[in-house]
Amino acid sequence: MGIRRTYLMKGRTQGKKIPVPSILIIIILLSLLFPSFFVYTASATGTTYFVSPSGSDSNTGSLAQPWKTIQKAANIVTQGDTVYLRGGTYNEKITLADVQGTSNSWITFAPYNNEAVTVDGNGKGGIYDGIILFQDGCSYIRITGLELKRTTSHGIFLYGGEINHIRIDHCIIHDCESSGIYCYSGSQPTKYVRNIEFDSNTVYDVNNGYSYDDTHTISPQEAISFSNVQGFNIHHNTLSQYGKEGIDAKSGSSSGSIHHNTISTSLASPAFQWSYNHIGIYIDGFSNKNQDISVYCNTITGYGGPGIVIGAERPETGSIENISIYNNIIALSYLPGHINFRAIDSCYDAPFTDIFIYSNTIYNGNSSNSPIRIFPSATHITNLVIANNIITGTAYYLLSFQELRSTETASRLTLTNNLYYRFSSTGHNQWKDGTDKSWGTDYILNDPKYINRNTLNLNLQSNSPAIDAGDISTAAPNDVNGVIRPQGSNAEIGAYEFYQTSSDTIPPVLSNIQIRKSTPLDIAIGWENITCTATDNVELEEVTLILTNKNYQTTTLTMFHKTGTSIYYYNTSIKQAGNYTYHISAEDTSNNEVSSNTMKLSLPPNWDINNDGRYTILDKVLISVCYGQTGSPGWIREDINNNGIVNMADITYDSNHYNECWWN
Repeated sequence: MGIRRTYLMKGRTQGKKIPVPSILIIIILLSLLFPSFFVYTASATGTTYFVSPSGSDSNTGSLAQPWKTIQKAANIVTQGDTVYLRGGTYNEKITLADVQGTSNSWITFAPYNNEAVTVDGNGKGGIYDGIILFQDGCSYIRITGLELKRTTSHGIFLYGGEINHIRIDHCIIHDCESSGIYCYSGSQPTKYVRNIEFDSNTVYDVNNGYSYDDTHTISPQEAISFSNVQGFNIHHNTLSQYGKEGIDAKSGSSSGSIHHNTISTSLASPAFQWSYNHIGIYIDGFSNKNQDISVYCNTITGYGGPGIVIGAERPETGSIENISIYNNIIALSYLPGHINFRAIDSCYDAPFTDIFIYSNTIYNGNSSNSPIRIFPSATHITNLVIANNIITGTAYYLLSFQELRSTETASRLTLTNNLYYRFSSTGHNQWKDGTDKSWGTDYILNDPKYINRNTLNLNLQSNSPAIDAGDISTAAPNDVNGVIRPQGSNAEIGAYEFYQTSSDTIPPVLSNIQIRKSTPLDIAIGWENITCTATDNVELEEVTLILTNKNYQTTTLTMFHKTGTSIYYYNTSIKQAGNYTYHISAEDTSNNEVSSNTMKLSLPPNWDINNDGRYTILDKVLISVCYGQTGSPGWIREDINNNGIVNMADITYDSNHYNECWWN
C-alpha cells in the first residue's frame, strides 16, 4: 500500500520499522483468540441452528452436526435466532421459558426446506401441559409448519405470566385430549398473555378426551381457546372434529379479531363427548368483561352445534361490550340424532353493550330452532344493532327475542334492513310481548334467491331482492370476498355484494422486472429500486410490490407509474440486514390479477466484507489490505464505521461477529 508506520517494540525490535500487514496479522489473531479484548459490542442479527432426529445434543447445532432434540435448541436460542428442523418425527415435549426475541429479531422454529416435521407428544407431558409449552417471559417467537399430535392435554399451551407476540402458523394440530391451542392468563392476572396470532393452521380431532384425569373432574378446554388474552388475531384456520366449543375467546379477552376461518361443527358420532357445546365461535365474558372483538368473514357449516354464540356464563359479574359480527356465512343443518341449533345465539341474561350484528348470510336448514335468538332482558341491553342480514331457515320463528319487547327504544335495539324468509312456510318473529309484533324497519320477507342452498352456495342470483336493498351506513364496507360496497345504488343485504363479472378475463402482463440496489456500506442507508413493465388489454387498476423481511413481516406497497410509459417503480430504504423476498402483483379494472414469481434480495451487514454470509478471518484480511486508505464517508466497505479512513477501529469494530452467519 506504500504506507509504513514506526512502532516501538520491546527487545531487539525496538526502533525498527515493522510492516503494517505484519502487525495487522498479530491484531487479527488477538481478536480471534480474545474477542472480549476489543470493547465494541454490536447487536447480533441471529444465529441459525439445526435439529434432526438423527442428530446428537452434544453436537454443535450446525447443518452438518445438528442437535437431536428441539428442547436443546429451545434452551439455547436468543433474539434473532432461527431453528431449522430436519424432516422426521420427534417424540418430545418442548418448554419455552423466558425465551425472548425482539420486534426486529424474532425467534423462529421452522422445517428445513419444507421437510415434513412431526412432533409426537405421546407419553410426554402431564395433565395441564402442552406438546409446546410457553411460560412466563416468552416474547417474539414464531412456530411455523409443524405437525403436532397425540397428547393427553393441549397441542400448544401458553400459560400465565407476561407472554407476548407469539405467532403460530401453518401448523397441523390433532389428536389432543384438550385444546389444539390454549392461551391462559389466569383467573386474576397481574400479567397477561398478549398479542397472539394463530393463523393458517389446520386443527382437528381435539377435545377428544372426557377429562385430563382419572377422576373425570376436570373438563377439557375448547378447541382453540383464548382466556383473558389481551390482543389476538385468529384467522385463516380450518377447524373440524372437535368435541367442545370451537374457537372460544373468553374470560375477559379483549382487543382481538376472529376472521376468515372455516369451521365444520359436524361430529363423527352423536355420542361424542361435549356435543351440546359444539359451538363454532364463542364470545364468552364468563365472569369478566369481553370487549373490542370483531368476528368476520368466517364460514361455519355442519350439524353439530350453533354457529356463533355470545354472552357471559356468570352474568352476575360477566359482560360483553363492543362486539362486531359481520360478513359471516353460517349454513347449519339438522341431522337426526343430533340437537337443533341456531346460527347466532346468546346465552344467559348478561349485560350486552354495543353489539353489532350486520351483513351476515344465515341459513338454518331442516331446523326447528330460530336462526337468531337474543336472550338477555331489556335492562341488560344497550345499543344492540341487527342490520343488513339475510336470515333464512325452516323454523317457525326466524327471529327470537325471548326477554325483549317489540316496543323497546332505539337506545336498546336497532333492527333494520334485514331480509327474512322461511323456505317451508310463513315465517314468524317472537318477542316477550307476543308473536309477529315486529320485523323492524325497511325489512324484506322474500326468497333471497340463493344460487343453490342445497349445495350451500349462498351467493345471490341477479334477481335477488337483497340487491341494493341494504343501507350502506350500517353495512360492512367490503363483502366477505373483499368486494367494495356498494356495487350498485346501495349495499346488498347479506355477506355477498352482487356484481356483474366483466367479459374481460385476460389478466395483466408483468415483464422486465429489475432491481437496482445499493452496495450497503452501512445498513442504515441500504436502498432498493424495483421496476417492472405492466400492461393490460383494458385498463390496469393497481400494481403493488409485496416485500417480506427476515422476520416474516410483509408490507404491501403501491408502485408508482412512470407517466407516458408502461413502467412501474418503487424506491424503498431497508435498514435491517438479512434476506428479503418480494414479488409484484398487478390487477386490472375487471378484477383479473397476476403475480410474479417470488424473488430474493439480500442486504448484508456492514461487517460481512465479502458478502459470503458469514464473518471469518478473510473479512479481517480484506480490511487489513486497505489499512490507512482514506476517502469520503461510506466510500468503501472496509471502512466499516464510515468515518473516511480504514484504521484500527474498523478492525476491532466487529470482533464479536466472528463466525457469525447472518444469511437465513
